Amino acid sequence: MTNSIKIIGSVDPDQAIAIEVIEQILSQQQTDTQHNTEFTGRPNTEIYANENYIIKLHQEYDFKQRDAVRWIEKTLAKEHQYQVHHPAKTWFLICGEKNIIANITPRLQALHQLELESDNPSELQTHFLAMVHLYLSFVAKHQMRLDDGLSNFAIDAQQKLYYVDDDVYPWDNFTAFAQAFGIYLRRYAWLDHHYMNLLGLKIALFCIDAFKDSHCIMILAEQLRGINTANQEQKDKVFSVIKALHAKRQNMPVSLELQQPYVALLADIHANLPALKVVLDYLEQKHISQGLVLGDVVGYGPHPNECIVTLKNTDFWIIKGNHDHGAATGKTAKGFSKTGKWVIDWTEKVLQDGHKKWLDKLPVYLQHDNWLAVHGAPCDKHFFMAYVYQMTYSNNLNNLAARAIKYCFHGHTHIPGIYYRYLAQDKFSNESKQNIANHAHNLICPGSIGQTRNKQFGTYFALWDREQDQIEFICLSYPVEQTVEAMQAYNFPPQLVDRLQQGI
Repeated sequence: MTNSIKIIGSVDPDQAIAIEVIEQILSQQQTDTQHNTEFTGRPNTEIYANENYIIKLHQEYDFKQRDAVRWIEKTLAKEHQYQVHHPAKTWFLICGEKNIIANITPRLQALHQLELESDNPSELQTHFLAMVHLYLSFVAKHQMRLDDGLSNFAIDAQQKLYYVDDDVYPWDNFTAFAQAFGIYLRRYAWLDHHYMNLLGLKIALFCIDAFKDSHCIMILAEQLRGINTANQEQKDKVFSVIKALHAKRQNMPVSLELQQPYVALLADIHANLPALKVVLDYLEQKHISQGLVLGDVVGYGPHPNECIVTLKNTDFWIIKGNHDHGAATGKTAKGFSKTGKWVIDWTEKVLQDGHKKWLDKLPVYLQHDNWLAVHGAPCDKHFFMAYVYQMTYSNNLNNLAARAIKYCFHGHTHIPGIYYRYLAQDKFSNESKQNIANHAHNLICPGSIGQTRNKQFGTYFALWDREQDQIEFICLSYPVEQTVEAMQAYNFPPQLVDRLQQGI
């Protein structure tokens, strides 16, 4: 090539590769890129290489020189921040009639090539684990993800692992990671049962260390549960990972077998002790001791510790809601209103340490046979962030159909009612008593114990009559003045007090 070369910079300025090296490599014949070979670049990326270095020319870009320099400088600034590329990676511009953006890196051994050449499973497993660690650490730091193909990771002579792709991607809550995991599982025999169990345990530790939040383990486990496998052996390997991910999971019922004809459905208690006591007294009078609490024990209300103690003294099965998660972890940057965040911050300060741990270890869903309990929505990858409402109920009913689940009990909306599928039609009903025996699928929200939002004052819950297959929605009055007095004593935002009294 006769065009001029302009070095823009390198990841480590002290290790920039010289123009003379670049010119010498570009004088050679272009290297072919093919699937399952050493170089698997995109069609618009040209590769030049010798035994020591690799050059990538990005032909897909067509910028004026000034804009090309700015693009490279912006990319370099990000790579300085990321610290996952080789420090000698050097970006340059080939200036001419067309300005070509390019980079050069030392020639490393890509993991997909190592997999083809190595007969040492232990070596492959070690590097695979390092790749997973690098991937998860990057996500936790930058809320972006790396391309998870083995060809995008490579080791140097000292066995240090680097990311060799030029692009990073928006974080997708483990979707791409799980799909890639399925591909690895189907392709590589060295991912055996023993290693998969170890991998699951290591990933759990990586996640807790990187994200400071065990909830991401549950998100990953469910993503893995949905990947395609070709045979029972592969399914068993996936289960080994999922089981290991759940190893630290606590507060799970020993058995999810429903024993009694009636099941109480409670949701969104929101630290409202007077309301909770009225409901529990009613259930005791009816001799109903089996129940599901569908998340959000705390938040919005002034009695978080008291409500936790009260529920711990029942035999109810309890799952985690978004307010429970926020109070347990302090993570309130997303998904909370200004007043909701105020109460979570207050709750976090007053919660006993043991109660924080109890909230954090609550399961994010329960499932058995043909029923599912989740705070948010069946489609929700986070389990407690998405809502079931007019714009989403059909997709969520489709989700239940795909999973052969007839009943989904959920909270989060605070609105009592059932979205259901009957004779291939989707409908909604908030009648006080409903027979659901002939419904194919049901999204059942019992309303809210502690903060109703259906413009009617009271505390709402539901009873599931399993023998008659009926849902009964119940509203009881409770001494709201006690809750209001406590909220005012703790200087809660006035709009929350008004909302509680008005049922909105």
